[in-house]
Amino acid sequence: MFKLQSPIQTGEFIGALSTSANNTTDWTDIKSENFKDSTTGLVLPTDKAFGEVSVYNPGLNDAFIKLRARTAANDATTSELRVLAGGSIALNVLGLKPGSIITISYKKGAAGDDLFFTCSFFRSEI
Repeated sequence: MFKLQSPIQTGEFIGALSTSANNTTDWTDIKSENFKDSTTGLVLPTDKAFGEVSVYNPGLNDAFIKLRARTAANDATTSELRVLAGGSIALNVLGLKPGSIITISYKKGAAGDDLFFTCSFFRSEI
């Protein structure tokens, strides 16, 4: 007997981002155009929808992410997604709200920390 599996989608684009150049602990918005395409080395096209979001936090301080744009630079971290110091988080966000998550935000625990994002992206009209 054959078993069928739904197609696995990993994204049309995959990109990486290091936050080392951002020396603030304020919330910072990021979009596809902030990422470098791993297959071409070029900046990704604008306004693509996040499919998967992986964040590695090698620092000594917890960091936070939210699956939306910040309201203000000093937004609270209450009930936001925590990335533990020395830890990582991986989220498949495409199935949540296809095509709608085109901006996410992060907040570092210390200005010198460096979060590493690896994300997949789709056309935002899916």
